[in-house]
Amino acid sequence: MNKMTSSQSDRGRQHHPDQITDQVLWPALLQLGFVHLDQRTVMAKRSSRGPLRVLKPLYPEQDVCHVYILHPPGGVAGGDEIVVEVDVGVKAHTLITTPAAGKFYRSAGLPAYQRQILNVAHDGVLEFMPQETLLFGSSNVKSRTEVRLENGAHFIGMELYGLGRPASGDYYENARFENTVSLIRDSQPLSTERLLMEADDQILYAPWGLGGKKVFGTLYATPAREVDLERLRKSLTEFDQKVWAVTCIDDLLIVRYLGDRIEQGLQVLRKAWQDIRPIVVGKKACPPRIWNT
Repeated sequence: MNKMTSSQSDRGRQHHPDQITDQVLWPALLQLGFVHLDQRTVMAKRSSRGPLRVLKPLYPEQDVCHVYILHPPGGVAGGDEIVVEVDVGVKAHTLITTPAAGKFYRSAGLPAYQRQILNVAHDGVLEFMPQETLLFGSSNVKSRTEVRLENGAHFIGMELYGLGRPASGDYYENARFENTVSLIRDSQPLSTERLLMEADDQILYAPWGLGGKKVFGTLYATPAREVDLERLRKSLTEFDQKVWAVTCIDDLLIVRYLGDRIEQGLQVLRKAWQDIRPIVVGKKACPPRIWNT
């Protein structure tokens, strides 16, 4: 197994091949690789640059590798860049989450960048389930997630965003958010979604947009042809049926949340994950312990 290499970057202009822009003041890169070895998944690659780390892998399911990604600064400021690259090998199975909410702070002008590149080989399984992300008022964020699947790969991914921190008097004003999520299998697109909004856009308030709601999220899962949609919908009726929706396009399952409560959004998307996990990845749900803290 390769040892982790890291170098703490100063707030100076530095570059690496995956850098999104030349206006990066504090870049961070985390590269993880997982392989199937001796009846379980092991972390075969762990390389970091800047303020990104991972805790020691956990094995609550014996064979599945659970990993927590850490960002010690606690939040991302304008001019920061976060790049996470994950490679899951043949028959490997990993679940990745975070120990706390992600935060994008207010910016004086420069965007904050996030890029996530997730590669899953044939018969590999990746569950990418970070906790919620808070977009502060006056934040300026550009985020891009690319999921690249080989034929026969399995994937469940989740994202949940909260606009501002109303309880703290921080409202989503003078802000900008650009988010792109692409899922590709064997070079063929399964789905590409792009969201672009600023604090005064109609999308924030119109019925065809967020309708004034402050929390929104999505769960993606594939292959999902065997998922019983009616059974899943019935399972989610314990929550207000106005805040969630379920659909399936070919073999890509999509569960949406739109409401006002981070806790409720997490509960809805994780409940969907719990219900579909045995079908999509062949494992009974085993929530990471960090979700209970």
